[in-house]
Amino acid sequence: MEKRNYIALVLREANAFVNKHEPALREAASGGGPAGELDATLEEQLKTALVDIDHLEDVLKHSDLREIDPELWRDGSTWQEVLAGAAMAALCHDVRRHARDIIEGRTPRMENIQIR
Repeated sequence: MEKRNYIALVLREANAFVNKHEPALREAASGGGPAGELDATLEEQLKTALVDIDHLEDVLKHSDLREIDPELWRDGSTWQEVLAGAAMAALCHDVRRHARDIIEGRTPRMENIQIR
């Protein structure tokens, strides 16, 4: 996966997440709502996106997340489980950041983001 495709994926997923959960995201951003429930919802949404990625290593390579929780490296019993957990953490980090930017007006909403 090329960097531009990763960015398109992150923006598409962030926009979809904001479109579905904007009131709860605004409440959580103001400190009034439970962010944990939103994290679980986001992970469910991103499972589908991760399945479509041929090389999960590309997620780690292109993500803005530079330090992955060491527990993720120890939790899996196989390399694929470890890699999937680290890729999910990285993708969640990037999508959360862009969703927050959309909610705060720093990033415009986008429709029909294509991944080529």
